[in-house]
Amino acid sequence: MGMILVVDDDAMTLKLVEHTLIGGGHEVVATANPKEAALLAASHQVDAVILDVMMPGRSGFEVLKDLHTNPETKRLPVLMLSSLGEAEDRVKGLRGGADEYIGKPFDPEELLLRLNRLIDGHISDRPEFQGRLDVLSFAEVIQSLLHNATNGVLEVGSGDRRGTLVVVEGRPIAATWGRLEGIEAVLTMMDLSSGTFRFDGQVPSAAGANGPEIPIQKVMFTAAWLVDELSRWPEVDDQVPLSIRSGTDQTLATAVEWGSIPVEAVFDEIRSNHGISIRGIEAMERWAPKTIALAVRFMVHSGVIDAGTKGVLREDADGDVGVSCGQAVEAVIRSVERRGFSSELPHVLILVEPTVYGAFLEVRQALPPENLAVSGESITAAWRGGRVATLALRGAGDGLIIHVVSLASSEALKQVKARMADYPAVMAWVGDPERIDELTWVFEWIEMAPTPQWGILTVPDGEIAFRAEEALKWKKRWRLHTHAIATMEDLLGVIAEG
Repeated sequence: MGMILVVDDDAMTLKLVEHTLIGGGHEVVATANPKEAALLAASHQVDAVILDVMMPGRSGFEVLKDLHTNPETKRLPVLMLSSLGEAEDRVKGLRGGADEYIGKPFDPEELLLRLNRLIDGHISDRPEFQGRLDVLSFAEVIQSLLHNATNGVLEVGSGDRRGTLVVVEGRPIAATWGRLEGIEAVLTMMDLSSGTFRFDGQVPSAAGANGPEIPIQKVMFTAAWLVDELSRWPEVDDQVPLSIRSGTDQTLATAVEWGSIPVEAVFDEIRSNHGISIRGIEAMERWAPKTIALAVRFMVHSGVIDAGTKGVLREDADGDVGVSCGQAVEAVIRSVERRGFSSELPHVLILVEPTVYGAFLEVRQALPPENLAVSGESITAAWRGGRVATLALRGAGDGLIIHVVSLASSEALKQVKARMADYPAVMAWVGDPERIDELTWVFEWIEMAPTPQWGILTVPDGEIAFRAEEALKWKKRWRLHTHAIATMEDLLGVIAEG
């Protein structure tokens, strides 16, 4: 695969990223010292760099500048990783030459996918290349073309729609998507999650090469800003009818142009086409879909137009839940350490039986986002796909990795059976008494393990508790838990008690 330089002063994040990359087939050079990053990139001839933003002594933005001023490293793909989520920070990273920007907490699978796309898409001087947009995004294709001062025409297709981007010496000159042109066409193509692309590396005709350059970096900044802004406003169904609110003047009080968002022009379309939906405005092909959506959300929230809405403004959670959960993480880590295991990012396995899926998911959903080191894949999606779901939790200092497996997934069970020695603690959460016998293998493994592993069997009270007691008779390393678990703090507390 590739040699990847990872620069992050957070020890847990550094280990998680390194673990993810090695699992994906890459070799890793890792450092917590940003001052040595540029030298390591050159001396190890790395294929890409994953770079944190907020670091003491030298910020990721400064390291990025170091990389781009060195002829040996200036063309390296750079993925910036940061807890800074504001649009201006993403824009600053992209403006500095970063190829990709992912906020913390991050999904390890997404990180690996985006990194692989960057490496695969870092073309040199190939006169022609093609591929799928679900593998290499439109933005990544553009970045490759710009890095290499390429000439040619990029053709894009998705469904029955087609678009083009004319590039002269790496400068985007003209773009179309249906009837959209220029910046709005590029913004629309950036949103494509599927489709194909083909780049013909010929010098465009004089007719195609004329015209003002499309400020592609500005377009990328705008695309990132649109995503951030849309997350702040209540969602509006794209098929509900829109209308001017009763009592509102038939024109906006002032001409409102919110950056590049044509609020007043969209207002005029709704006024002229009473009952039109967002889909209907998109069909006019005057603006990119996200441009329209943001204009409408702004006006709905401001009380200018009426529409059926769903969702609410996002707000930060208050209270001490995060602190309590962090303390529970630390309690598990201390239990792991007391039993002679390494306390450095320990792993815990939880086996979940289908009848208690709902109870476990409620525990997961109640977990505050700030306690997640990485967002991870949806638990439900992993179970449906027969995969092991992973939760990386933060404590006050170190962290904890929880692997969650459905007892109904033979493929996922096969994976964890091969790695049982990696889990100091194992919890089995069961609601169906008939499933107890299926756990014999894990009862025996823990009991006979050469290391002091321990297990917890969690069941509701009643008949299943009796069956569980019988199954655990004479088992010294297992404990039966029959009380309700409502939060991640409860669950971690049960594991810590061991």
